[in-house]
Amino acid sequence: MVFNKKKVKRLGVFVFYDPDSIVDDYVLFLLDTLKEAVTDLIIVSNSYLPNCEREKFLKYTQKIHVRDNIGLDAAAFQYVYQEYGRAFFSQYDELVLLNDTFYGPFEPFSKIFETMEKRDVDFWGFTANYDSEDGYGTSESGYIKAHVQMFLIAFRNTVLISDAFDNYWKNYDVEHMLSFHDVVIKHELTFTNYLEENGFCWDTYVDLAYFKSEKKERNYNIYGYSSYNLIQNFNCPFIKRKNLIFDKSDALYINSGMDGRNCLDYIKNNHLYNLDYIFKNLIRLYNPIDLYQGLGLNYIVTEQKKNNKNCLIYMHISDCKTFQLLDGYLSKIEEHDVILVTENKEIHELDPKVKLVDASDYLFKHKEEWMKKYDYVCLLELKREYPNDIIEIDDSNLIRMIENACATDAYINGISQIFNQNPYIGVLYLPESFHNKYFSNLNGHLWKKYLEIIEKNSCYNNVHKFVPNSNQGIWVCSEALSNIENKDLSLEEIIVVLPFTLKKNVKCFGKVYRSDYMANDLVCMERIMQKMLDEDTEEIVYPFDASKILFHESNLRKFIRRAIPKEVRGKIMHIVRHGEKKE
Repeated sequence: MVFNKKKVKRLGVFVFYDPDSIVDDYVLFLLDTLKEAVTDLIIVSNSYLPNCEREKFLKYTQKIHVRDNIGLDAAAFQYVYQEYGRAFFSQYDELVLLNDTFYGPFEPFSKIFETMEKRDVDFWGFTANYDSEDGYGTSESGYIKAHVQMFLIAFRNTVLISDAFDNYWKNYDVEHMLSFHDVVIKHELTFTNYLEENGFCWDTYVDLAYFKSEKKERNYNIYGYSSYNLIQNFNCPFIKRKNLIFDKSDALYINSGMDGRNCLDYIKNNHLYNLDYIFKNLIRLYNPIDLYQGLGLNYIVTEQKKNNKNCLIYMHISDCKTFQLLDGYLSKIEEHDVILVTENKEIHELDPKVKLVDASDYLFKHKEEWMKKYDYVCLLELKREYPNDIIEIDDSNLIRMIENACATDAYINGISQIFNQNPYIGVLYLPESFHNKYFSNLNGHLWKKYLEIIEKNSCYNNVHKFVPNSNQGIWVCSEALSNIENKDLSLEEIIVVLPFTLKKNVKCFGKVYRSDYMANDLVCMERIMQKMLDEDTEEIVYPFDASKILFHESNLRKFIRRAIPKEVRGKIMHIVRHGEKKE
């Protein structure tokens, strides 16, 4: 069906869900451009809407419905279909059903719809998946048939007036569609084929011919794993939210793990979309660990001669040996303020400029002053973890901390530039150590101590996914200092806890490296990975030992396809990747 009329009567049905019942700016942007391109609009909220949030929707339509999130998006549409009836939908030339799980569009909906009006189709979507292997183990045919993704799908009048469309929604069994898995398996993966069998044809807005293969085992979730390629080269007008918080074990199965961060850089550099909308929503909904890992928020410092920001380096020194170690580095910092504190009288006597005070107490008393005076503050807890062992064990780590934190004025200026260019970063960790007891003790007392601090302060209950910074040092934007509210925390505890309070400031955290340390660490990581993959060793060198499976997953999949009945394949692969579900 091709539209030959100038004015298309188009209905939009937008399904909204937010666990906090907040309508973020990205939703309003989407509705702004959608409203310009549709004749009528219905909004269904699958979450409670307080009056202040409902008011935001009233700008676009009076047809607002609130229901429980039972059956997710598909059940929300069935609810609307039953509420308004077949005759109501049949009067429209086109129905656009969409949800809030993507950011965009990067071009107006009016332009998108105008492009699709020229296509001879009965229904269409932004993207689709093509015939592929059945990783779920539920298909009678043994493979998943090509299907349009349901986060945005449009139906022409030929579909809307049909008995097939009407019967589908009349018989849609919500009671058996309660979970996301159920909706995907029983609805999204089958609905396209159902309409095809009833004589309807489809297409996608994004040209996906480049990615389509005749071999089922080579087809995959294109928008999920190739979003950067789609946006850069195929005029894709959106990015799915989940793409930006992909677990690395999922992302690395197909791509380099850089897809999400590359997308954001491209969107920013080409002014496709306001990144404020994205980060405001992501930071509110997700924990900072998922954002750090999903977006790969590591940065290599480029030294800068000039800087228009004020920076403070705040160091706590516990022993004389460490103070002696500092001497050569402090002489290299002239442009920025440095405050040294200690509880060790001997250090104070060696240099009266080192304040004899409690480190956390002094920080708490001066944080308001520092917030006004400085843009960024470096907090360093320079203490020895192994004072009774070989001195180089601690010296090497302390030198690493200092050189990755504040080696020179030019280096500090480089850190300031990273903050300036990435306004959503509130904290920059220093890189963890790999040598001697530091890395191995991620399974030992350093790791346990980190967990104890987190648990004590109720910051986050899923830190097993994160390798903590065994070095006690961070750079922080000064506004985040306002989050330090507990007077009883030690400086070490403040450094550990502070990154997990960044939601208050709509910030997330990253990690910063000197280029020479990054180069060395890559060699170290290669050696560690080799050791992990060595079948002759049983030594555990990393807390996530199960990740060995990832490197053998392609072979494992081949074995499963050959040896395991198809009805249980999907369950096995899910357990391999995510662990067994606990009831």
